[in-house]
Amino acid sequence: MVGDIMHEADGGRRGRDLWAQPGNEVRVGRLQDVGSATRRVESEPPPIFPLGVRSAHLNFPVLLLTQIGKFSSGTGKRFAGMMRSSILGVVLLEAAALPGYAASDITISGNAVLTTDYVYRGITNSAENPAVQPEFDLTYKNFYAGIWGSNVDFGGGPNGQDLASIEIDYWVGMTPTLGKWTFDIAAYYDTYPGAFDPGGEFNYVEIWTGVSRNFFNDKLELKLENYWSPEYFGETGNNDVLEFSYGWTFNKVWYLTPKLGGNVGHQWGDLSKGGYDYTYWSVALALGFNEKPSLELEIRYWDTADFSGFTCPPSGVDACNRLVVGSLKATF
Repeated sequence: MVGDIMHEADGGRRGRDLWAQPGNEVRVGRLQDVGSATRRVESEPPPIFPLGVRSAHLNFPVLLLTQIGKFSSGTGKRFAGMMRSSILGVVLLEAAALPGYAASDITISGNAVLTTDYVYRGITNSAENPAVQPEFDLTYKNFYAGIWGSNVDFGGGPNGQDLASIEIDYWVGMTPTLGKWTFDIAAYYDTYPGAFDPGGEFNYVEIWTGVSRNFFNDKLELKLENYWSPEYFGETGNNDVLEFSYGWTFNKVWYLTPKLGGNVGHQWGDLSKGGYDYTYWSVALALGFNEKPSLELEIRYWDTADFSGFTCPPSGVDACNRLVVGSLKATF
C-alpha cells in the first residue's frame, strides 16, 4: 500500500501511504501500557469484544457512519472529527457512482519488510528486536483490501507467558479523488492470535481517514490522517490520533532514488481506562533501487514527548525515546 517514507517506519503496513500509492506505518504503541494490562489480569474478568464488519463494498460507507461516535472535548480532537465527517461525505458520493465490474481492474500486489525494530507511532512493538512483516493487497478501481503481519513482543504475563507473539491486521477501504486531492478511508481490524489478554481484549477496530495531495510534479506529497477507535487495544476506551506526514522524492542518482520524509502525530487516549496521551514524530531517509523486485533501504529516527498516563521505559518493551530503525523492503 502506500509509499513509504512517510509511514515506512511502521514496518511496511499500509504501503498506500506515501510513495506506493500506509511503508512502515507502524501503528501506535500496541501495548497501550502493558503494565496496566498486566495488572488488570489479576483483578478483572475477561470482557467480550464486540465486532461486526460486513465486507460488501456498497455497504461499507454506511457501516463506517454507524460506527462514528461521540468525540471528547479538545480543539485537536474536534478538528479530527470534522475531518472524518468531510471525508465520509466524499466516500458516500464515490460509492453512489460506483461503475460496473471488470476483471482487468483488479490488481494483486505484495511486499515484505525486514526491520531492526517494529516501531508503531513512536513506541516499539517488538521490544527493540528485529521483525519480519509480509503484506498482501488487492485493489479494484478505488477500492482496496489487504492483510499484514508481524512478530511482536509486549513482554510477559504474571506466570511468564508471552502476552503476544504475532500481529495480523486486515483492512478494507477506498481512495476517492476530487481534483488534485486524494481521500482515503478504511476500516482496520488488528488482531493478536493466541494472545494472553484476560485483562482486556487486545484485538480492536480502527477507522482511518486521510487526505493527501502531491506538488512539484509529484516530488512532494503531503498527507493528513486521523485514526479513531471506539475501543482501543486492551479495551482502553476511545482513542484518537491526528497525524501529518510528508515525503520528497529526489531525482534518480545512478541506480538510486533518494527519498526524504517523516511524520508528526498526537494521540488522545482515555486516561480513565488506561489509555494515554502523547506526541510522536519521525524523520527518515530511504534509497530505492532495483526494479524486479523493487527494493528500498530506509533508516528512520523516532521520538516521543508529552506523555500523560504512561511512563516511557528507557529500553526494551514499550521503549519510545530516541529509537533508530533500519529496514529493507521488497515490493512484488
